[in-house]
Amino acid sequence: MPGFGPSFVGYGFSAFVWLITIVVIGGVLWQGRRRSSLWVLTRFVVNEDPAAEVGVQIAGRASGIVSWVLTLLKLNPEVELSVSHSEASIRTASLSGTAHIYVPLSQVTATVCGYHRSLLALGFTILFGVGFVLNLLTGFFGQNNSDLTQAFGFLIFAGIAALVYYLSKKIGISLETMEPHRVVFKRSVIENVSVDLPQALRAIAVINARVLAAQATHPPLAYAAAAPLGSAAASAPPAVSSGQCSQCGNTNAPGTRFCENCGSPLP
Repeated sequence: MPGFGPSFVGYGFSAFVWLITIVVIGGVLWQGRRRSSLWVLTRFVVNEDPAAEVGVQIAGRASGIVSWVLTLLKLNPEVELSVSHSEASIRTASLSGTAHIYVPLSQVTATVCGYHRSLLALGFTILFGVGFVLNLLTGFFGQNNSDLTQAFGFLIFAGIAALVYYLSKKIGISLETMEPHRVVFKRSVIENVSVDLPQALRAIAVINARVLAAQATHPPLAYAAAAPLGSAAASAPPAVSSGQCSQCGNTNAPGTRFCENCGSPLP
């Protein structure tokens, strides 16, 4: 049927791919404004020596070349996670001010570590790859140079999406108390600072060791020992004075606090 050859199939798929791309990218940009901050790694130091004052120190800045330039001028927002023997501190600095969060290690109930990559970038890699194959086939069999040109464009975008997927790894470290205290980092291309899951797990191991040491010295308030409700200590009635004075031996009425004879305090 005229108009429904291989070229039409390639063109239709290309239009569909570009429509999906525009809609998804627009949605991602819109939702990105509501997400928590993602920081670019500038420093990742783990010291496994128990005697070291600081065991874990992680710092990051906002993403982008402009943010990198502002960081050199000490004007860019930045965050720093530092873990000592007794506490973990999270410092956030920006043009509007500085905020410090101090978390006593003795009150930490859980430490969480994980990483993930962008499934969206992986999906675009597959989508552009399929577009490349379809346009290559329709251009080759239909002798259509425009389809071959589109196939080359799809190949470029597939490579870009694959690179984004490779660089999109995010590492999250969280300290749980009454509420979670979490920082999320990604690889820095400019400063060439990266972190993999084994390094993040080393950091968590150091934090866990320091948490256990701190809780051995200062038990968490939530786990303070208390007498069971049915125990003798919990159910025993308050002591009542016998009325017998230990000083003069006088017998006083029950409930009297001082001896009626000599004035001494009663037991």
